[in-house]
Amino acid sequence: MTVLPLISVAAIITIVSAVVSGNAASIAASGFLIFTAVMLHNGFGLLFGYLAAKVLGLDEVNRRAISIEVGMQNSGLGVALATAHFGPLAALPSVLAAAWHNISGPILATYWSKKSAGESIEEAPVHPVENKL
Repeated sequence: MTVLPLISVAAIITIVSAVVSGNAASIAASGFLIFTAVMLHNGFGLLFGYLAAKVLGLDEVNRRAISIEVGMQNSGLGVALATAHFGPLAALPSVLAAAWHNISGPILATYWSKKSAGESIEEAPVHPVENKL
């Protein structure tokens, strides 16, 4: 099963490449503005996911997990849906998001991996289920 992440990345790269190649002029004309919006959207998602988990009283490990989950939207699905229902130009924000998420996610994960969460996750003991029949 170690090949599945590679297949997923290859599929996203193929989809993004197809949309980018068809919209090179649009990306050149408005790419910076859209890319800025994508970066802000991603950054606020990461921040608000973390803060919401903190407000709910979750531990640091769960705050980080929720932050990543909220911040890393499914841009590959966005590309596919926008292209299928609206056309390639509508997929441009999702294309840029797919590229940006593959940059921001690993940066944040690397940063957090070097910073202790301050708590260890202990697994709850597993108790066998008794058959009462």
